[in-house]
Parts: sequence; structure tokens; C-alpha cells
Amino acid sequence: MVDYTKVVWSLYKYGRKSQTRVESSEHRRSVLFLSKAARFFTVGASGLAINFLVSFLLSNGTLANLWYVQATTIGIAVSITTNFLLNKIWTFEDKKFSILYTLKQYGLFLLSSSLGISTKLTLVYLMVESGMSYNLSLICAVAAASISNFVLNKKWTFREKVWG
Repeated sequence: MVDYTKVVWSLYKYGRKSQTRVESSEHRRSVLFLSKAARFFTVGASGLAINFLVSFLLSNGTLANLWYVQATTIGIAVSITTNFLLNKIWTFEDKKFSILYTLKQYGLFLLSSSLGISTKLTLVYLMVESGMSYNLSLICAVAAASISNFVLNKKWTFREKVWG
């Protein structure tokens, strides 16, 4: 367990900052790709927790007593925003924060998040209708949408090469 944690931690630390030390070997690019993917999926997990927490606090009377659909909508908006900011700063180490540039990136992030949601819903529907169990369909759809969401954001939103 400890060794696994150390390996995962080294992947997190192995970001763009170390790019100047070792130049573009195939091994280096794969480690950099996996490091960014691990960061992206960690941010996604934190977004899930934020979404749940905000939705819960707004619907049960702790912060407000909103209808669950309203609370969930606000939770989604907050989690997408925090995911964008964490991915911009931590995953992709993008230091450009001019208003127009950041708003454009945020719009692209929202669009790719919407595409990810559509992909998940479509895949779940198609797999369940073809006879696969809902639980397995959901796992497969989340995995496929998460991978495509990472690649799309890496290439489109943050303007990085997909591999490397």
C-alpha cells in the first residue's frame, strides 16, 4: 500500500516543471500523460464530492431549503467551476489568467463537460437497452466519457498535445 501511494505521488509530482530536465523520450511522454490523467481524474473525484456536498447543504436546510433539482443544478455549476479552476492550475499548469482568455477556456470546458454528460447518457441508454446491466453500463459509460473528456480538454481547452 505504501509503495503504491509513493508511485501515485511521484506521478502527481512529475508534471510540466520537470520537462526541462528530461527531453521528449517516449517513456517521458507516457509518464507525463499518465501524470496529467491522474491529476484530471483526481480533480473529477473532488468535483463529485463538491457536487454532493453543495447539493446536500442547499437542499436539506443547512444553507438553504431549495428544491432538490435547484440544489443539484447549483451543485453541478459549482463543481464544474471548481473542476475547471483546479484543472487549469494543477493538472495543466496554465498560468495565463487574463479575463478573456480564461472565460474562453471556461466556455470550452463547459462545452466539453456537456459533451461528456451526453456521451455518458447515450452510452448508458444504448448498453442497458442492449441487455447489459445498469451498473455495468454506468461503469463503462463513466470510464469512456472520462477518458474522452480528459483527451478533449487536454487538446481543445488547454491546447496541449494529446500524447506528451
